[in-house]
Amino acid sequence: MPALKYTSRKWMLFVCIGIVAGCNKSFVETDPATGISPVSLTTTSTGSCSVINISQKNRDYGNVDNSFQITRDTNFIPTRMRLYDSLAGKSDYDINVFLSGDSMLLSTGEYLLRDPVTKLIKVLSTKSDIYDPNSDDKLCLYFYNTQGYLIKKQIFLNGSSYPSYETTYGYDNNLLTGCVVTAGANKLKLIESTLAYDTSKIVKPWIYLFPDFFEGYNYLQAFNFGKKAASPVSSILTRIFDINDGSIIDYWYTSFAGYVYSKDNFILQTTAKGDLQQGLGLLFGITRFDYQCTK
Repeated sequence: MPALKYTSRKWMLFVCIGIVAGCNKSFVETDPATGISPVSLTTTSTGSCSVINISQKNRDYGNVDNSFQITRDTNFIPTRMRLYDSLAGKSDYDINVFLSGDSMLLSTGEYLLRDPVTKLIKVLSTKSDIYDPNSDDKLCLYFYNTQGYLIKKQIFLNGSSYPSYETTYGYDNNLLTGCVVTAGANKLKLIESTLAYDTSKIVKPWIYLFPDFFEGYNYLQAFNFGKKAASPVSSILTRIFDINDGSIIDYWYTSFAGYVYSKDNFILQTTAKGDLQQGLGLLFGITRFDYQCTK
């Protein structure tokens, strides 16, 4: 797990300046990306969609700030991932994915393994820094319940015989309500997150909301890590603990509002304010979502 970067409250207040007025509305009548009424993304009730682009739009001019682009085949399996920084005018990374049976090989040298029956990701082999060959090796194991929700994750560093980090995920009515990250053989609490939702709204599958996904936040939305929440998230609170005395040394609080929905209830846009949840990658500020769909 990389070193956590504690968020400055002052910096976050500065970032939030300029977020459009009225973002507390749960629905707007026009899609801000097109200026017209939202339409249905699918033409039948059985049509399905998967996110192929996540972009931040926190300026009043020019292009989006950052864009995470996923190229998928006709079965929605990712074949390429690209993070484009429009401020710098270049890609931060551009990674190809090669499927061989249930192995998914990345052009970075990393790999993922899928369960042969459920096709859920069971293993991720990576490094703390993929550009530093001397950084820690990470073997990440993922465990799911019979309903297909992620319930536990274990991370082994440099071939250790016990998990260096372990996360347990809790659910209520199939909504991820929290997770606890522990460290070492003694399972000392390191991180705890709590999530809340607008349960009055039912949405189609959107994105994963695991705040602890430091080992692969840049890949999280591309691959299959189980079922997703069926309601829009309204807030995430993550507390960081001192493992020596159990005291809280920092926290990240993020609220979500300003949702824009397609007519068939796919989330097109949301606005996140407060602190960046560092395990969720780009999900901050005004964030736009584009989909690949079957009709």
